[in-house]
Amino acid sequence: MSYAPLPTPEQLVSTRARIAAQNNEIRGVEGQIHELEAQIAVLREKIGDIQLGIARDEAFIAPIRRLPFEILSEIIVLCSTVTGATPQVLRTLSAVCRSWRDATLGTPSAWSRIVFNYRDARKHLVPRIGLCTLLDVREWLSRSSLAPKDLVLNCNSMPQDQQDVLRALVRKHARDIRSLSIHLGYQDDSGGVAPWFVNNMSRLEVLDMTGAFLRIGAEAGAELLSALPRLHSLVTWDFPKDLPLDVCARLTILSVTHADVSELQSWLRAGDGFPKLRSVRFRGLVSSSHAEPDEASHLTHNGIDVLQLETVPMHAATFFKSLYLPRLAKLSVNVPKHLTTTKKDAALMLNALILNSAPPLRELYLQRVNAVDSDIFKALNAAPLLERLVLLDAIVSEKMVTALSIPRRRGPGWVCPKLTHLCISSKPLIPRPVMVSVAAARRREALDCAAKGVAPNVVALICVRLDNAELVDPHLVEQGDGTIAPTWLEHDGEFEYTFLPERRANETAWSEIEDLL
Repeated sequence: MSYAPLPTPEQLVSTRARIAAQNNEIRGVEGQIHELEAQIAVLREKIGDIQLGIARDEAFIAPIRRLPFEILSEIIVLCSTVTGATPQVLRTLSAVCRSWRDATLGTPSAWSRIVFNYRDARKHLVPRIGLCTLLDVREWLSRSSLAPKDLVLNCNSMPQDQQDVLRALVRKHARDIRSLSIHLGYQDDSGGVAPWFVNNMSRLEVLDMTGAFLRIGAEAGAELLSALPRLHSLVTWDFPKDLPLDVCARLTILSVTHADVSELQSWLRAGDGFPKLRSVRFRGLVSSSHAEPDEASHLTHNGIDVLQLETVPMHAATFFKSLYLPRLAKLSVNVPKHLTTTKKDAALMLNALILNSAPPLRELYLQRVNAVDSDIFKALNAAPLLERLVLLDAIVSEKMVTALSIPRRRGPGWVCPKLTHLCISSKPLIPRPVMVSVAAARRREALDCAAKGVAPNVVALICVRLDNAELVDPHLVEQGDGTIAPTWLEHDGEFEYTFLPERRANETAWSEIEDLL
């Protein structure tokens, strides 16, 4: 409430005049602000033009534009074939600049991986990220020229007329196909897989039989396989039966999605079914019978040097107890998260494949294998040539790891004297200083032997990984004098180590067996 006296008529007139003058002054200042803002906008636009010019000049003189064609091609192939790369990578690389476009379009091997997934454009928005149309397939086949091609054709629900066009494209480039996977869908039974093959598939080395081949008869399948002179690897749903003798004689790699223990026993007991077989992967090893496998005789294969198992079946103890692989150089066992193995099964598996067979084992990968320290240590003692040891989701004690840093208490030499890669992810956690001490001790022993001019008792580690961290330059780690402090490099996410990954939907048959070569 104001107690000021009421204004006189003269005061009213003068006050209103003063208010009007102040409003006019405000409008004048606002006008000046608008003029200054317009000038600032012009100046900002000028700065943007200058920055754009600088970017053009920097791009013009950028060293990346002057890379030789050969190096650019290597970069492009690497980017387009890395795990998880999509066809959009090639489109992006071709848009960097003129030289990159020429290199991208002029590198046929970068376009040789063709994963086609049919999508009806009337029902789905066809994503630019993948190959979903016949135009995409035609473009990739054309740009890959004479390079060996890896094809995955998922034609589920694809109209027959479009399948005919796609089949004609495949037959046109048949002589350049290196690996082939065809999935027609069970509702598209119009002649099966046979029409997709022609007699001039002379370069086909790897064939995926998990899709359309499930629906053809043994006689038709045998005829198709016999017409592929360079075929050496098969990717199958179950253990292959009724294969032509000439195919069995040259088969070197086999990847089976669902293998039954009894079938494996029959095959191993026969002895000469696949005389040249060197690498085997069983993604699902199961036992369909409740009866334990027969252990009357040893199940031997003298040629297998790479074995990858993703499950350990029921009654695995008896099965592995009779298994004998004397040439085994690489063993991978990955038990899925939803399955468990008993300590007895794990122990007998390691005893059979490593202790009893006494193979020249160089690489050992165990993930979620429920083995105790003593069993793992026995296996390591029996593997003097071991170079890579990977234990993921394992139960490993500090005592066992420490044993790698000192000579054997009983017997000569060190445990795994040739070990160069040590990767562990375990519960309970292994302290980092323990891993550092292992690297330092083995390096110090190697240096002492070199200084004395004698053959080294042990080699230095070149890769040490613990959970999600990697020891930087483990061959430079010193212990005690503090000259070089250990440095750990943290990795985001899960333990990064390529090891029996689950088969991806867009994986080619070639990439399926590539790590088995």
